[in-house]
Amino acid sequence: SFLYIFYTIFIYFASTYFFKGVRYDHRDGAFDWDYQMQLKSKPGGERVNYQEYKHWRETGVAFTWLETENTEPNLKFATGVLAKGEKLVSQGYLGDITNGPFLGFGIDCEDKDLLKTANGICVKRSADIMERNLLRLFYELEQGKEYEHCAGGVDDELGVVIRDISKVDVNKVGDVVSPREKPRDITKKKETYSALYIPKAQVHFLPCTSLHQFPQSSKFKNFFNMVYMSSTAVKMIGTHLNQLIEDNASVLIESKKYIVGIGKDEKSKFVDSVNELAKQNGWQPCKPFDVNTDSLAWFRKTKTTEEI
Repeated sequence: SFLYIFYTIFIYFASTYFFKGVRYDHRDGAFDWDYQMQLKSKPGGERVNYQEYKHWRETGVAFTWLETENTEPNLKFATGVLAKGEKLVSQGYLGDITNGPFLGFGIDCEDKDLLKTANGICVKRSADIMERNLLRLFYELEQGKEYEHCAGGVDDELGVVIRDISKVDVNKVGDVVSPREKPRDITKKKETYSALYIPKAQVHFLPCTSLHQFPQSSKFKNFFNMVYMSSTAVKMIGTHLNQLIEDNASVLIESKKYIVGIGKDEKSKFVDSVNELAKQNGWQPCKPFDVNTDSLAWFRKTKTTEEI
């Protein structure tokens, strides 16, 4: 009868949902696969701890202190809900949630004590390695001399530090607010910071449309002696860029060496697009480019027949 068929179908789907559990490729399974089969196998990828990578994939928060719990969500890449006529459109998350921000400064360090392993696992987290690298970078920019880390100092005390009451200066501790008092104004205020002064160096942030506007001005003709572009910008660059860089200028293109989730075919297509871009602009390779081992593709602009 109809009721018997309905009951059989209901029991089947109920048992599938309640007893078979979550699919292997859902959330935790997908995170584990991307880490074990993709990120960890890349050079230096094993220095990204699985727990911090999983925490990043779940929350969008990459760097945390030990023995603490992050209570503020990362909303930098969240676009929220936008009105489109009479409808509401949810844009979701537009950032790179798969790879994470660890690979820039968090997989290698001059201080080899941060790269020690125990039982095949890196003792320090990628966050610790990145903190040391950025500390060295900012120190050398500001002080103009080589950074030397003092082992055993306060910088090595990770996480919450419990101190004796006798060592705490009571005068420096904030006033205790009574429950009867009015709550303080906790509105976040905009903080401003002064930039480091670096002689003969300036940083200009320009929109992407500048690549199409600058060639129309004679001021920027053969102006730049070095160009660096991301792997995603390769498809947007044409021959107009060649008018902006001088002869013998270096052109550096980011590789897809560390990108998680792409296969051999996509890597091969990327190499073809890079070589095609170099051919169109007359850039000569400074060394052979291998997308699996090289972090950058390095080219140099040479004079074309028309320029000569």
